[in-house]
Amino acid sequence: MKKHLLFIFLSLFSVALYGQSLLNVKHYSVQDGLSQKNIQNFIQDDNGYIWMATWNGLERFDGYMFRNFKTYPNSSVRIANHRFIKIIKTSLNNIWCLTYDNRLYLFNTHQNKFEDITSYSKNLINSISNVYVLNNGISWVIGTQKELYRIDEKKFPSSDAVQLYTNRGNLGDVIYNILQDKDGDEWILTNNGTMIVGKKKIANQMPFQFMVETSAGIYLATSNGFFAKYDKISKNVLPCVPEKSISMIRGLEKLNDNKIAILQEFGVIIYDLRKKNFKLFNVPIDIRSNFFQDRSGIIWMLSNTSKAIRLDYQTGKIDLLDYPKYKELPGDIQRPFIHGDEFGTVWIKPSDGELCFYNKETRRLEQAYVTDFGVKSFTSIQVSNYFIDKHKNIWYADGNGFDNISFRQKSFDYLSNEYSKSVGRAIMEDRKKRLWIGWKRNNKGQDGIVSLYDSNHRWIGNLSKEGEISLDHSTRFFKTDVYCIYEDRGNNIWIGTREEGLFLLRPKGDRSYQITRFLPDKNDKFSISSNAIYSIIQDYRGRMWIGTYGGGINLINNIQDNGKLRFIHSGNILNNYPIHLCDRVRCLYETKDNVLLIGTTGGLLSFSLNFSRPETIRFYHNICGERYSSLSNNDVMNISQARSGKLYFTTLSGGVSLLESKNLLSENLEFKHYNATNGQVPDLSLSTIEDLKGNIWVVSENKLLKFDARMNLLEEYSDQILMSETKPLLCSSGKLAFGSMYGVLCISPQGAHKSSYVPPIVFSHLDIYLNNASRRQDICSNEAQTLGAKERNFTITFAALDYVDSHAIKYAYRIKGLNDHWIVLGNNRSASLVNVPAGDYVFQVKSTNADGVWVDNVTSLPIHIKPTFGETVWAIILYIILAIAVLLLVGYFVMRMTNLKRRVDFEQQLTNLKLRFFTDISHELRTPLTLIASPIEEVISNEKLTEEGMENMQVAKRNTERMLRLINQILDFRKIQNEKMKVYVEQVDVVPLIKKIFENFQPMAHTRNIDFKLSCDIDSIVIYTDVDKLEKILFNLLSNAFKYTSNEKSITLSVSGEKNVLYFSVKDEGRGINTQKINQLFARFETLDDSDPSISTGIGLSLVKELLNLLHGTIKVESKLGEGSLFSVKLPGSYEAFKDDANAEFILSDSGKGEIQKEEEIITDTVPEEKEIRILIIEDNDELRHFISNVLSKDYVVLEAVNGKEGLDITHAEIPDIVVSDIMMPEMDGIEYLKAVKNDSNICHIPIILLSAKSSLNDQIHGLEYGADDYMTKPFSATYLKAKIDSLLKQRQLLYDFYTSNKTKTEKEPVTLDKITPSTPQLTHFDDDFVKNIVQSVEDNIQNPEFRIDDLADAMRMSRTVFYRKVKSLMGVSPVDFVKNMRLKRAIQLLEQETYNVSEVAYMSGFTTPQYFSRVFKEAMNCTPKEYMTRKK
Repeated sequence: MKKHLLFIFLSLFSVALYGQSLLNVKHYSVQDGLSQKNIQNFIQDDNGYIWMATWNGLERFDGYMFRNFKTYPNSSVRIANHRFIKIIKTSLNNIWCLTYDNRLYLFNTHQNKFEDITSYSKNLINSISNVYVLNNGISWVIGTQKELYRIDEKKFPSSDAVQLYTNRGNLGDVIYNILQDKDGDEWILTNNGTMIVGKKKIANQMPFQFMVETSAGIYLATSNGFFAKYDKISKNVLPCVPEKSISMIRGLEKLNDNKIAILQEFGVIIYDLRKKNFKLFNVPIDIRSNFFQDRSGIIWMLSNTSKAIRLDYQTGKIDLLDYPKYKELPGDIQRPFIHGDEFGTVWIKPSDGELCFYNKETRRLEQAYVTDFGVKSFTSIQVSNYFIDKHKNIWYADGNGFDNISFRQKSFDYLSNEYSKSVGRAIMEDRKKRLWIGWKRNNKGQDGIVSLYDSNHRWIGNLSKEGEISLDHSTRFFKTDVYCIYEDRGNNIWIGTREEGLFLLRPKGDRSYQITRFLPDKNDKFSISSNAIYSIIQDYRGRMWIGTYGGGINLINNIQDNGKLRFIHSGNILNNYPIHLCDRVRCLYETKDNVLLIGTTGGLLSFSLNFSRPETIRFYHNICGERYSSLSNNDVMNISQARSGKLYFTTLSGGVSLLESKNLLSENLEFKHYNATNGQVPDLSLSTIEDLKGNIWVVSENKLLKFDARMNLLEEYSDQILMSETKPLLCSSGKLAFGSMYGVLCISPQGAHKSSYVPPIVFSHLDIYLNNASRRQDICSNEAQTLGAKERNFTITFAALDYVDSHAIKYAYRIKGLNDHWIVLGNNRSASLVNVPAGDYVFQVKSTNADGVWVDNVTSLPIHIKPTFGETVWAIILYIILAIAVLLLVGYFVMRMTNLKRRVDFEQQLTNLKLRFFTDISHELRTPLTLIASPIEEVISNEKLTEEGMENMQVAKRNTERMLRLINQILDFRKIQNEKMKVYVEQVDVVPLIKKIFENFQPMAHTRNIDFKLSCDIDSIVIYTDVDKLEKILFNLLSNAFKYTSNEKSITLSVSGEKNVLYFSVKDEGRGINTQKINQLFARFETLDDSDPSISTGIGLSLVKELLNLLHGTIKVESKLGEGSLFSVKLPGSYEAFKDDANAEFILSDSGKGEIQKEEEIITDTVPEEKEIRILIIEDNDELRHFISNVLSKDYVVLEAVNGKEGLDITHAEIPDIVVSDIMMPEMDGIEYLKAVKNDSNICHIPIILLSAKSSLNDQIHGLEYGADDYMTKPFSATYLKAKIDSLLKQRQLLYDFYTSNKTKTEKEPVTLDKITPSTPQLTHFDDDFVKNIVQSVEDNIQNPEFRIDDLADAMRMSRTVFYRKVKSLMGVSPVDFVKNMRLKRAIQLLEQETYNVSEVAYMSGFTTPQYFSRVFKEAMNCTPKEYMTRKK
C-alpha cells in the first residue's frame, strides 16, 4: 500500500514532463531604444501602435523601434512638464495626455503634434483630474475643482468645441461613471442622480453607480442593492426585484449568453434577461471587483483571501483555487488581473501572487513558466500597471522599462528524465501503450537509462540491470547508450546498444523481465557479428533481423538446443551480402510488398523476404551515381512508408528522396529528390514520418516541417527545436514522438497549428534622397503621400504590428501602376525605389504574422509624384505644337533640299552622261587608233620612205600618241570619279622624266615661236611617286599653258626640290585669269572668260587637281589678266607620305630609273614554220580583225570569230593552238569566254591573249586573274603581238621537255649558257592532271607493243581528233611521237643498266621488233644501241 501511494506521489509530483511554455516574455528597456524607463500606462491606437506615457513624454513602439514625442522651445505648443501620468485614446484615434502637473494635452496622431485645448476655449481651466472618452469624438473631462467639460474633437479648433457642464442639471459632486449607449446618448452617473445628454430623459434621480447595456435594454444599479431597467417610454426606471432582496451590489457585468452578473461581496447573482429570474451563487469568501468570463462561459474572480474563484453557473460548481504566492511581497502596489488568451487559456495575476494559468488536466492554477530547450524556468513578474492589446498580449511596466507577454497554443511537450536531461536516442511504444525511451548518456563513464511512461506521458519507472521496472529515478541500465528498442509479436523486448551488444527481455510479470545479452564471440561463427546495434525488425514470417553498425545484418532464424540464438550473417552462410560496402547498417524497413530495405552508409540494399534459404538471398544495391534520379547520397539515415505506399528515404546532407520505381528489386531505382534547391526541404534532414492525417513530417537538426502528401509545405516549427538522429514514432494516440537534444519531443499534430492572427501594417516614414542628401517624411495613418517633381528616389519603411515576434515577420510589396508582381523582402521592412516616373501609384505591402503564416493584410499607401513641367499636360500640348512647327519647318527644308538635290543630281547625271559618253567614245576611238598606229609603225619599220615622207609619218605617229593620251585622260578622270584609281608608288628620279616631257613640247614651241625654257639647277631628285600620274600632271599643265599662250610669248618650266619634296611650276604669258574665277579654275568645263564663253577649263586642270590629291600634293595659282598665270605645285616624295594610304601600292624597280617602260624584249626564237599551228582571233571590229589576220596569216593558220560565243564554238570544234580575243564584245565578252575555256578540261590548255582598250594596271591584273596568258592594251604593236605568240609556243615546247625528261629534280649538273631556258610554264590544274595522266598511262603500257594511240585517247575519255589536237597544242608533238619518245627514253635507261641485251631492251620498251627499235634509236641518237652501250662502258 505504501509502495502504491509512493508511486502515485511520484507520478503526480515528479513527472519529468516539460510542456511547451505557453508564453513568451520579452523585456524592453532604455538599452533597446526606450527613451525613459518609467512607464505609467499603455494604450493601443486604431493603427495598432503601442503608446506609452513616460517621464519623458509620449513613446510609440511598432515592435521594432521606439519613437519619442515631446515639445521643444521652438515648438508651437509648449508642455511645461513632460512627466506624463496617463494617456487615453480618443475615438478619433488621437491621444489625451495628462501630465504630472494636471494639465491635459491632445496629441494629434494624424499630424504627430501636440495641441493645447485651452487655446480652443477660454472657459477651460487646464487643471484636470480625469478623462472619460466616448464614441464620435466626444470626451468628458473632470477638473481638479470638480469642473465638468464636454469636448467635441470634431469641432476643433472652433470655440464651441469645449462646453462647460458644471452646475447644469442635478449633477452631484461625485461622478461614478460616464457612458454612451448604442443610440449615442451620454449617461453621467453621479451621487446626485443621473444626467443624460441626448434624446433620452430620466425621471428617477437615484444615485446609480453601475450601468450595462444589453440587447434587452439598459440596466442600472445602486451600491445599496437597487437594480432596475430603464424604460424609454416612461423615461424612468423599472425595478427588477428578486425573491430575496439584494443587500449590496459591487458591480454589474454583462455575460455572453444574454445574462447579467450582479456582483456582491460574498456571491454572484445571475439575472436571466429572457426569463427575468435571479439565481444566487454564494461564495464562502469575499469577492474583489476583478471579474472575467472565459470563452466557455466560466466566471473567474479574485478574493481578498488569496484564493481565485472559478464559477460555472451552468452547473453551479464553484472552485476555490490556490495560486502560487510571492515568496517575498514586493514594495510597490501590484495590480491584479484575470486574462484569457486567444487559445482559451486563463491567466491570473493576483496582487500577492505569481502569474499563473489554469491547467485543465490537473484542474489547478500553476505558475507560469518558460522553457529553454526542455529546461523549465518559472516566471515571476511584478505589475504596477498593465494593458491588454488587440492580440490579447499583456504589456506591463516593472519600473525598469516594460515587458511584453505573448501567448502560444500548447502543441508539444518535452519529455525528460530528471537525472539525465539528455538526448532521447531510442523511442518505442509497446502493446500496453507504454512509451520506452533510451536516454543517451552525458558522461560515458555512467550507466545508461531506459525509462517507461504511460499513455499520458507520466513516468512509470526506469529499467534496472536485473530487468525490474524501478520507481527510483536513479535506477540505471548497463553502461552503454541504447540506440533502438523493439517489441516482437511474443511481447519480447529487444534492446540494441551502441557498444554492449543486443539485449533480449522476456516478460516475467507486469514490471519485470528476464534479460539475455548477446555479444560477438570469436569462437562461435554463429554469434552476432557486431556489438553496435542500430536497428531491429521482425518480418512478416516472424523472423528477427538485426542491423549492426560494422557487421552488416544478422538473421535470427531459430534457437539452438542450449537456448542460445543462432545469428546468420556474412561471416557464416549469408555469402551474398556485400559486407565490404555495406557493413554499417543504420536502419531496416519492411515494405508492404514483403521487401526488406536496408539503409547503410554505403547505399541502399533491398531483397525479397520470400526466400527458401538465407544463402540464396540476392541483394540489390543502389548508390549515388551520375544519374540525377539515383540515390541522393550513399548514407541512408531513415526509411519510412506512407499509408499510400510511397517510400521516403532520408540521406545524410541529401534531403529527402521519394521512390518512383515500382519494382524494388532493382539496382537502377528511380528517385525524386526534395532538397534546398527545388523546395523547402533542408539538405540536412534526419528522418521522416507520416501522421494520422497523411501529412509528412520532416525532421532536420533545427526545425520540424509539416508537408502534405504532395510535399507542399504546410507549417514550419523552429522555436526551441534541436533534433537528433532518433527514429521518430507515431503513437497509438496519434501523437508524434521525436528524439531531441533535450529530451523527447511529443507533438499532437491535430493541435499543432500556426497562429491565424492578422497583424495590421502601418507605414512609418519616407526617406527621400535628393542631391546626395536625404530628408524624412512621416506617414500618419497611411495617408496619401505627395513627393516633389525631383524626388524620384525614396525608401518606404513599414511594420506589421504583431508583437509576438516582430523580427520573424516577412514582407512582400508591389507597386500598382508600375509593377503588379509581389516582391518578397524577407525580414526586411523597407523598400527602396529608384527613378520612379511621375504619376499616381499605390504602394501595397503584405506580411506574415509572427508565426510565419502569410495572412490577408494587404495595406495600401497612395503616392503622388509631381511631374516636372516637361511631364505635364501643358508641356505635352506645347511639345505637340512645337513638333508640328518643327515638322512643318523640316518639311519645308526637306522639300527645298530635295529640289536642290534633284538639281544637283540632274547636274551630276548630266556630268556622268558626259563622262560616260566621252568614256564610251574613248573606248571606240582606241580601235581606229590601233588601225592608224599599227600601219604607221609597219610603214616606218618596213618601208623605205623619203626623208619628207618619214617626217610626215613621224608627225602622224606623234599626234596618234597625243590623241591616245587625251583618251586616257578621260578614262582616268572617270576612274577617279568612281574611286577606282589606285596610286602605284615607286622610287624614281624625276629629273629625266621632266626633261623628256620638256623635250616633247619643244617642237610645238618651235612651231609657234614660243620661248619655252626649263629652269632646273639640280641633276637628280629621287622621290616616291606615281610616275604615270606625275607625267599626266605635268603634261596637262604644259598643255594648258600652250593652249592659252599666244605665239612669240614665253613659257617657263621651273623645277626644284628639298628634303623629299618636289617643287615645280609652269609660268606662261597668256591672257591671265580673273581673280574671282581662280576658285573655279579646277572645276570641269567652267567658263573662265565672260566675254568669250568658249574659253573653259575642260577636264585637264580638273584632272590635275584630282591627281595631286591622290599624290597628297597641292597646287597654287597666281594670275593677272593680260599678264599670264603661274601654276605652282608642291609634291611630297617621302615614303611616310604614302605608307598609311590605303589607296597606295608600292612597286619595285630593278633599274632605279624613271624611264618610260619600253616594249618587252620577248624571246623571238620561232618555231619551225609549219602551217599547222592555228590561231583563233575573236574581235567584233571587222577592220581590226582583218588587220590582225593579215599580220598573222603569213606564219599561222588563222581562224576568225566576231564574238565570244562564236569563238567558243570554234574553239570546241577546231581546238586552236592560241586564241587572241578582245574583251568588250556583244553576246559574250572576252572575260566570259575566258571563264568558259578555263573551266572546260578539253580546251583549258589553250593559251589566250586578251586585247582591250582598258589600259590601267588594275584592268590588266583583273584580266590575268581570270587565267589569261597575256594582256595587251589598244593600240598595240603588231610586232609585239607576234613576239608574244612565238613566246607562248616556245613555252609549250618547254612543257613537253619537262614531262618527257628523265632527270630528277635533285640532279645537279653544270650550268651552261645553252641550258638556260625560261621557267616551266604554269598550267591550270586540268592541264597538269591531263599531262600527268598521259605520262602515267604510257608508263603503265610501255612494254605493251599493242598499245595504240586510240587506247590512250580512250583512257583520257576523249576522241582521237580532240586528243591529238590537245596533245599537239600542249606539247608541240603528235601523240605518236610522244609515245615513241617515251619508249626511246625507257630503252636508254635499260641500256645504261647493262643488264639486258638489245633484243630484251627492245621488247621491254614496247617496240615490236629489235630491228625497228635499232632504226628508231639510230635516228634519234646517231648511233646503234650496241654502239651506245660500248660508249657508256
